[in-house]
Amino acid sequence: MSTTQTSSNRPVGIHKISGPDRAYDDAMTGIVSDILKTREVRQLLITVVPEFLNVWAGRSWWKKTFSKTAGFVVNNQLSQPEDVLGKDEITALFENEEFIKNVAEQLPGVINGVFDALAAGTGSIERMSVEDKQQLFAEILSQTGQGRTGAVLTRCARTLVDIHSVDPEFFTKAIISRIVVVKRNHYLTSI
Repeated sequence: MSTTQTSSNRPVGIHKISGPDRAYDDAMTGIVSDILKTREVRQLLITVVPEFLNVWAGRSWWKKTFSKTAGFVVNNQLSQPEDVLGKDEITALFENEEFIKNVAEQLPGVINGVFDALAAGTGSIERMSVEDKQQLFAEILSQTGQGRTGAVLTRCARTLVDIHSVDPEFFTKAIISRIVVVKRNHYLTSI
């Protein structure tokens, strides 16, 4: 038997992961829970869930009866008296530094998921006619950001400058360590 293999013929040091990391799962549960508690998301769910159920019901009378009852229950469970005041709860949540730290820890996975979705979406956009592409981008550009894009970009630039002023090699080291991880993973999967 090789010194790099066990009696089960599995290479030493490579283990099958049976499910998502427990700490990641708990962190994501906390983040989703905090977001779901905001007025904006509750209002979105009150609007979207009954519509989703209505589409699901189709022409079936029993599904329509179920979806109407379920929509009523969702509305009653998610509605809160203070929602009438229209407080901006989601902005307050994202101003909470502890919440941002929790989100930042999960951000690489979320960003990878967003990039996967964008890759699929841009593939669909690429197949559109030029006229449809123009209309799509005209709608996106005219309805997105509404004056906040510049502020977001400025804050991101300031954050990058802050990091660079303390550690000018930070981004270089981070990119190199990522390349090393990718190469190591590629090597391990190729043996």
